[in-house]
Amino acid sequence: MLNKIIVEQLNIGERLDKFLLTKIDASRNEIQHRIKDGLILVNDKKVLPHHFLRAGDIIKVLPVPAAK
Repeated sequence: MLNKIIVEQLNIGERLDKFLLTKIDASRNEIQHRIKDGLILVNDKKVLPHHFLRAGDIIKVLPVPAAK
């Protein structure tokens, strides 16, 4: 399942990892790892966990691959 979140004016300047704490069911550490692994994208680009959000950014949260 792909989650798509559009950043609103209220969230401008927030760090991506902290913002996602209230949006997805995961710890901050897990969110940071998913960002680094390219499973969370901003405007279809890989970014760092400390990426600061801008209004209109589109965050895509890709599914975690099943463990083998």
